[in-house]
Amino acid sequence: LPGGGVHASPDASPASDTASTASHAITSKSSRGVNTPPGEGEDEDDEEDAAFWELPVGREWVVKLADYGTCDIDVSTMHLPMTERHVTTWENMLPDLLLWGKQATQGFDSDVWGVALCFFHLLTGDVPYEETAEELTCPPQLAKLWRRIWEKTKGFEAATALLENAEEDDTLLQDTLWRVLLLFAHDSLFAPDSAAPKSPILAALVSFTEKPAGKREWADARAAWCLWGGAGAKNEKRRKAADSGETRRPAVRRAQKMLGRIPNGSKVLQGALALSGSGSGGVGGGPVARLSAQELLALLEDSS
Repeated sequence: LPGGGVHASPDASPASDTASTASHAITSKSSRGVNTPPGEGEDEDDEEDAAFWELPVGREWVVKLADYGTCDIDVSTMHLPMTERHVTTWENMLPDLLLWGKQATQGFDSDVWGVALCFFHLLTGDVPYEETAEELTCPPQLAKLWRRIWEKTKGFEAATALLENAEEDDTLLQDTLWRVLLLFAHDSLFAPDSAAPKSPILAALVSFTEKPAGKREWADARAAWCLWGGAGAKNEKRRKAADSGETRRPAVRRAQKMLGRIPNGSKVLQGALALSGSGSGGVGGGPVARLSAQELLALLEDSS
C-alpha cells in the first residue's frame, strides 16, 4: 500500500534502527511495484530489501496501513493529544482531529480507520481515496466558518498548523471532512442528545443545515452518498428514493451490494468508521466508541 510501513509493536524487542530499515524496505518495495522479487531491481536498496525479507521468524511486527506520520509506536506518548505531525495525506486522516481537536488522542484508532478506508475503497471498486467522492466539495460558506473555528478555537492548534501550509482558498481539509461526514456519519452524531463530546465544528454544520439552502444541499447529498441507507433524508419521498437506491451514487451502491455478501461486513465497516455519537471514550480515550484493533481482528477472522 502506498505510504505503508512496518513498525515494531510496543511489545516487541527489535532495535529501532531495524524497524526503520524494515519501513524503508517496504516503502522502496512498493515504489517499484509489489511484484518485484526481493533482491532484484535497478536501485541500491535491493540488498537492504533482501535483508528485510530474511528477518528471523518469530519477531512481532505490526503492519501499518497508514501514511507516515500517523504511525507512532512510543508507548509513552499513547493517549496524548494528536498533533499535526500525525497527519500526512489529509484525505486519509482520522477525522476526530478535525471534529474534536486535542480530544483526539494518539492510539490505534488511526490504524483501525485506515484499515476501514482500505476496505471501503475495495468495496467500491474505485481508485483510492478522494476520487470516490471527488465531486463533493464543502459549501463555501461552511468552509470559511470551519476554517475560522479551527484558527480561533482553543484545542484545534493541530488543525491550525495544517492550515498554515494551505492557501486561503485551499479547502482540501474542509472538503475531506465534508465527504467523511456525508459518507460515514450516523444521524445520531448530529442529534442534540448525542453521547459524543460537543464539537463547534459539528455545531456549525447543524446551524448550516437549519437554513433552507443548506438543509436541501445536505439532505440531498446524504441521500446520495451516505453508506448506511437513507440517513439524512428528512422527508419520506427522499428517504424512500435513497433506500431504494434510485439516488445512490454508483460507488456507494457497489459498496452496499458487496457488504451484503460479506459476513460481518457491515459490522466491520460501521464499527471501524464509527462516527455515530453512540458513545464516548473510545479506544485510547478517543471521542467515539470505535472498534478496537482486537475487536476488528476478531470480526475479520469470523468473516473468513
